[in-house]
Amino acid sequence: YRCANAAAAMHPPASIAALIAARVDRLPAAAKAAVECAAVLGDPIVPARIARMVGQRVPEVEVSLRHARAAGLLAGAGGVDGWYGFRHALVQETVARSLSWSRRKQLHRAAYEALRGDTDAPAAEDIGRLAQHAFAGEAWPEAVACAMQAVSRAIARSAHRDALRMDRQAEVREGVLDRGQGIPDAYARKEARLAMPRDVGIECRTRWRFDEA
Repeated sequence: YRCANAAAAMHPPASIAALIAARVDRLPAAAKAAVECAAVLGDPIVPARIARMVGQRVPEVEVSLRHARAAGLLAGAGGVDGWYGFRHALVQETVARSLSWSRRKQLHRAAYEALRGDTDAPAAEDIGRLAQHAFAGEAWPEAVACAMQAVSRAIARSAHRDALRMDRQAEVREGVLDRGQGIPDAYARKEARLAMPRDVGIECRTRWRFDEA
């Protein structure tokens, strides 16, 4: 079984959400910031990525994550070969829902940069995450670029349904670009539009229908 409405799949009861929020608020400022970053990035919680998001060294982030673990918010052994994760999905959901719009946008942009820092050539499964964070962070040119990479890779592996879905998402981003939202520089808007092939959607639809026949 799966939930028909993913957006409403998980709404923590008020009493549980209040308990989680109280534990987060009692954390030191650095630990609270690390947990907020982790809530946007999701599991697994990689200290190096959090460090890039908050501008700290990895050992400092490890200390913050241990504070969160001691508060019952995270689980895991940590360390070089260890891992961290949220003790329960409700913790991540509660922290994410508590973020203001501006804070969430800021963290999504930081998450995009942190994931880009992992490698110069992201794996196929990471491109979608990059596009998601870029879009949520209103980094429109980066969102378009990642979406089109995802489309190209989906076509290459004959996943034309996925390619068509991602192409439609790219069209939404292009509409935002055309309105100039978030991109004050006209040259940047032009460069972003030129980066998007116009025939991708036609190719996806044609191949999908061929596969369906």
